[in-house]
Amino acid sequence: METVIWQTFGDALFSLAREKKRLTEWREEARAIAEILEGEEAFMALVSGPWPSRELRVKLLRDIFGGRVSPEILEWMTLAVEWGAFRHMKEMLRRFAEKADQALGTAQVTVTVPCKLEKRQRRRIERYLKKITGIPPENVRYSTDTKLIGGMTVCIGDQVLDGSVRTKLRRMEEDLLTLDGKAGKESL
Repeated sequence: METVIWQTFGDALFSLAREKKRLTEWREEARAIAEILEGEEAFMALVSGPWPSRELRVKLLRDIFGGRVSPEILEWMTLAVEWGAFRHMKEMLRRFAEKADQALGTAQVTVTVPCKLEKRQRRRIERYLKKITGIPPENVRYSTDTKLIGGMTVCIGDQVLDGSVRTKLRRMEEDLLTLDGKAGKESL
């Protein structure tokens, strides 16, 4: 349920930014707000908590951010306070930023492989990522992890696509253990 709240708020801001054609501007505002909130745990707790009253928490938010962020983002943040969702503001901003980055073609992708790839292999991966996500090749970074047996993992924001052999083997082991447990029960 908590995840649905911050995803919904992040998606709503993204939709509004796209509709108003202010994605780039609001992406920068979201970055600035996230930086401000990063070390402000006391402020986050105060605005997120049950005390002081909702009206006072909204007034505090408006006093601090009014004139510093666009009116629409301030209203969005106010809604988060009113709905009791402000404690998820960092996640909401991150969700919005990831969607905005992807739409703007500035999302960063990290591809992790067990060993260094040849140029033609990297190009093939980049073409595929461009096709399915729209992310340009210059936003793709590569890293190696010798613990991977084969395959790769792809990280786009907080999403991880795990096509590693290690994970496939782990899932196969879990499936076999589940089947073994079921077979053991049936034989009783």
